[in-house]
Amino acid sequence: MFSLFKKKKESVQGSSSTIIPETLAKLPFIHVEGENKGKNLIMISLTTCGFCKKAMQFLTDKGVPFAYLYLDKENPATKKLLRAYVSETFDTSITYPFLMIDNKKWISGFLRIEWEDLIK
Repeated sequence: MFSLFKKKKESVQGSSSTIIPETLAKLPFIHVEGENKGKNLIMISLTTCGFCKKAMQFLTDKGVPFAYLYLDKENPATKKLLRAYVSETFDTSITYPFLMIDNKKWISGFLRIEWEDLIK
């Protein structure tokens, strides 16, 4: 199967401690700093999503660094790239909020108990 994404160089360092996969590195992710480092977290969200806002507030309150992008603010090419990346990397489609964990696992939706376990 043809792959749109390079597998050799997995990621590049963003402007914070969050590492963005090379394929997505040119996208306008917003980085949120935090002192509770551990997992590499990248969130795809919507500006109109209440659960996305709760999830971002939860991570911020816990001091967890993460990067996020509001997909509804992006152009069609960026949306297509992100959807293809998620489909190929995680074998799923995007539901919101969509959180990539160390570019190996993912979680969608915001249930506080699941996210508490995630940041331990």
